[in-house]
Amino acid sequence: DPDALANVVHMFSEEELRFRPGRAFIYSNVNYDIAGAVMEVASGMKFEAYMEKNVFRPLGMNATSILLPKEGYTMASGYKMGFNKPVQYDAPRYRGQAPAGYVITNTNDMVTYLKTQLGMIENDYSQLIRQSQYVDPLLQGNRFNVVLYTNGWRYQTNRNLYQHGGWNPNYCGFISFDPMGKKAVAVFTNYSNSSINSFLGTLIMDFLQGKITEETKLDDYESLREMDGGFSGAAT
Repeated sequence: DPDALANVVHMFSEEELRFRPGRAFIYSNVNYDIAGAVMEVASGMKFEAYMEKNVFRPLGMNATSILLPKEGYTMASGYKMGFNKPVQYDAPRYRGQAPAGYVITNTNDMVTYLKTQLGMIENDYSQLIRQSQYVDPLLQGNRFNVVLYTNGWRYQTNRNLYQHGGWNPNYCGFISFDPMGKKAVAVFTNYSNSSINSFLGTLIMDFLQGKITEETKLDDYESLREMDGGFSGAAT
């Protein structure tokens, strides 16, 4: 449906705000869908075309696309859990959720993206990316929390660490990067279980940052169970 994003905005047009903007934070995928709809109206372009022209191509992410893989590129089959084992599942793609969770990429493009976030590649968007990483805790109503949020990233103030993960019905991803330490991790699976990705990604980043010692135990990562609803057998 070419009007899917506009329809999402219409669905929520009569919802009232829970608080004044800048006073608190609640995560919602719909926020990104609304932002995508605004981009379409402001640019006169469909979201997918706008991202290709103004984001992916300028960054050199030539294999990256929205919803469907680019011509000439293959894509791993997705899976979901069925009767205690993963089964192949080709989930419907909903354009109304495209900005929130349907970017398709590969390893080379993700390396380019993370190097740009780390400041290791300079381009026309470098200054904008640095600005997007700025966190103003006074605007979030949670200035005493260790983990804040800014422009799509959860930010750990005590480690200068940006992280975010997510999933759709049969794919999952997790990204973590440390701009000061020039370290980054990306974990992607063709199976919808965010706990696996966040567990592995956090473990690898902790290793890169020197947080893991011989005394470290998996039980030390118990908090990830609470954040993502528990590990699957593959993670433990």
